[in-house]
Amino acid sequence: MGNEGGGSDLLRDIFLPFPVQERQAHKTQFTKTVEAQEQGSDREGLVLSADGHFREMAAPDGRSTSPNSIQDVDIARIFELRYGNKLTPHETRLLRGMIAGSSVKEISAQDRVSYETRRNQLKSIMGKAGVERQTALVSHLSGLLAVKMLNDPEKDRVGQEKISTYMDRFYGGAARLFSPHLGDDRQLLILDIGPTEGKPIIHMHSAFFPVFPFPDDLGLLHKMNLRVITPFRPGYFGLPVDWNLKPPERMAEFIDTLALFLESFDFAGAPVFSHAHGVSAAILLCQRLGNRVPQLILHSAPFVSAVAQPPQKPHIRAQALLFNRFPKLGIEFYRLFAKAIARPDKLDETLEKIFGDSTPDIEALREPARKPWLHAIIYGLGRGNLPGIVSDINAQRYDWTEDLLKLPIPITMHYGEHDKYSNFQELRHNLDGKPINFHINKNAGMLSGLFMPEPILQTLANGGLSERVRII
Repeated sequence: MGNEGGGSDLLRDIFLPFPVQERQAHKTQFTKTVEAQEQGSDREGLVLSADGHFREMAAPDGRSTSPNSIQDVDIARIFELRYGNKLTPHETRLLRGMIAGSSVKEISAQDRVSYETRRNQLKSIMGKAGVERQTALVSHLSGLLAVKMLNDPEKDRVGQEKISTYMDRFYGGAARLFSPHLGDDRQLLILDIGPTEGKPIIHMHSAFFPVFPFPDDLGLLHKMNLRVITPFRPGYFGLPVDWNLKPPERMAEFIDTLALFLESFDFAGAPVFSHAHGVSAAILLCQRLGNRVPQLILHSAPFVSAVAQPPQKPHIRAQALLFNRFPKLGIEFYRLFAKAIARPDKLDETLEKIFGDSTPDIEALREPARKPWLHAIIYGLGRGNLPGIVSDINAQRYDWTEDLLKLPIPITMHYGEHDKYSNFQELRHNLDGKPINFHINKNAGMLSGLFMPEPILQTLANGGLSERVRII
C-alpha cells in the first residue's frame, strides 16, 4: 500500500494487540484486502431493489446488508452450481457489475483495469457458461440470484439464536427477547432484563459489550426493582444494515423506529443510559423524545476532537487512519481479530495488551468467575456482530458535544481515570462551565465501571418513570 501515514508501519501497528503467534498470518491476509481496496474493489455484492433491479452494494462488507442482498461468494457458488465451472474473483467482480447494469467499459474505468483485460475475462466467463450472448447470461443469472435472495431463510434467525442461547445460559428467566414489527418493514430486536414489573431504563449498548448489566450484577436489578431495556442497533445479531445510507442517516432511521416503539409501549419517559459507542444513538434518541426523558447518563463515551488528538496507542492510530480511508477494512480486521482470540488463552493475552495500562480494567477482566461469560460475549457474540461494530465506529467520527449541549434534560457523564481510549481529558476541558455533571472515578478504567454498576443504577433508579409498564 502507499506510504500515506506510513503504510507498512500502519500494517505493523494495527496487529499489535493480536496474540504474537497469530500476527504474521493475519497481517498477510489483511494486506491483500488493503491492496484490493486501493485498487478500487470496494463492493462485494448485490442488492435487489424494490423496483426489481440489481445494484452493487456500497458496503463495508457483503456479508450483512439489507435482507435482499447477496455477496460475491454466493454469486460465484450459484454460477458454479448452474454451469459446472468456477469463476475467479476477478470474473465474479465483472459478472456482478454486469448484472447491476454496468458495461464492461464502465467496470474497467471504475476498477482502473484495462478494457482488454476485462474483455478477456468476459470471454472466459461466457466460455465457462457455454453461452454466446452476454445478455442471455446476465438475464439467466439475474433470475437465479433473485430467487436465491427472495427465498433465503430468515437471515436474522442465527443471530437471534446466539443471543437467546447466551441469555438463557447466563441470565435464565430474568431476560426476555422481543422482535416487534412496527409496519413498513420496521423491525427491532429488544432485550429486556430484570423484573417485569420493574422501573424501565433504556440502555444504548457499546460495540463489544451489548448486554448490561453483566451476569454478576443481575441481583442489583431485583434489589432496586429495575429492568434494563436494550434495543440492538442495525448490524447486531442479524439485524440488517443499509450501507447505502450515510452513518447519520442509518442512525436516524433506527432512532425513528425505536422512538415509535418506546411511545407505543409507554417507555418514552424512561431514563437513558449508554456505554462507549452507544453515545450517538443515545443523544439522538433524547433529541427525538425531548424533555420526556428525565435524564441521560453517558459512560466512557469516546470523544473525537475537532482539533489535534492527544498521543494515541499505535494500534488505535493505525485503525483510525486505515478505516477512515477504507471502511470495509474494519469488518475484515475484526473478523481476523475474532479468529485470533477464539481460544480463551488467546483472548486473555489480547485483553492484557489492550488494557494493560489500566490496572482496574485488567483486574476486572482477570476475575476467574467472569471468564466463561466474558469469553462468550466477546468471542461468541462479538464475531457475529462485526457489521454493527463497524457501523457504530463509523458513526462516532464527529464531535457530538454540540448536540449534547442542546438537550433539555439533566446529563451526567462518567469516566474512569485510567481510561486510555475515550479522550475524556479534552472533553472535560471543553465542557468546563457547562450544565453537565462530569464524574471521574479514580479507581476505574474504561470497562471496570461496568463491573461496578451500582452507583450508576442507583442514579437511574432515582429518576425516570414512576409507573410500571410491561411489554406484551
